[in-house]
Amino acid sequence: PVLQPNPDISGIGVLLGFILTAYGALFCCITKAIIDHKRSKSANNTPNLDRWASALRATIVSFSDQQVITGISIIIGGLSQLKAGISVYHWLSVVNLAWFSTITHLITLTVLREELQTNMPIKILRITGMAVLITMLICVMGPVGYLISDTNGIPNTFPAWCLYHPGIEWKSGKHLLGKRYNWLYQLFAMGLLIYSFLTRLVLLLSQSGGVGSFVFRIPVGQPWKYTEERLEKLQQRLDQTDGFSRFFSPAAIKFKVLFSIHAVFLTGNDLYQSKTWEITWLSLAIAWGTIRIDVSRSGVSSLGNPSELSQDVKLQHNLWGFGQVAAIVLLLIPIISMFGMIVFLRLRFDLLNY
Repeated sequence: PVLQPNPDISGIGVLLGFILTAYGALFCCITKAIIDHKRSKSANNTPNLDRWASALRATIVSFSDQQVITGISIIIGGLSQLKAGISVYHWLSVVNLAWFSTITHLITLTVLREELQTNMPIKILRITGMAVLITMLICVMGPVGYLISDTNGIPNTFPAWCLYHPGIEWKSGKHLLGKRYNWLYQLFAMGLLIYSFLTRLVLLLSQSGGVGSFVFRIPVGQPWKYTEERLEKLQQRLDQTDGFSRFFSPAAIKFKVLFSIHAVFLTGNDLYQSKTWEITWLSLAIAWGTIRIDVSRSGVSSLGNPSELSQDVKLQHNLWGFGQVAAIVLLLIPIISMFGMIVFLRLRFDLLNY
């Protein structure tokens, strides 16, 4: 079949809307994390930083809600077109855009972690939205393993419906059961999503932010305090010895091994709870999604398979219709929320000092 244009999914405005939202939210999250760090280190009042932190928080909340709604909407839109014959080219666009929404939402939850601790209803609502979005994304990502391969030769016009029915023969007598499925790519992508969801879930539900306290009900600060006490006692015993025994005795070797293991686990725990680490690897996930969209947009839907995009399809996708313009204009909502909060807090500050 001839590839038909589908600007609601692959239009230039829709793609730019998702991409700009993702990087805008990332910029706001990084900025707020820096401001929060400066506020925590300052011994004096920081009214200007406080206003910017509140304004950025309102913007990030707006981005977070927007990404859940748009992510679920784009997936529903793609699923509703399965029986109508949506092509694998546009199906990949659905997956890539939903990926953007999911990762962006996870980044916003990383920065809003402390704020959500005190509001249980909102926390449950956001966790539910996150779970629904990730579950739907995993479902639409399932058959993509047939496309991420340079040996299958699946054309861009191939109906995505057939990916969910690999046993059905094509007109040529072939079927997908004989095609290579890229398990490594799929396991990595889905594993990243599941890990992201579970770590956000634990950090949001646990007051101390630890797996042990939430899952295993281990007291806060344990088992690190107990381990450090045991290591300190062992160190005191070693200090009472001298010469060869102090460095090469079985007790000394035991101390070095236990101390090394303790240091590794303590570093891993600090890294797990670090916002800097979370934002860094989620930023890499956004960059990966950007590359995937660029590859698909430039005319390669399956790695190594050239696209059959006609000039008419490219023209329709690059046409700035109402839907494309609306997708860009909606980006103004978070910006308006930020500046509105800044103005409100400034007026409130002036009234309090009047």
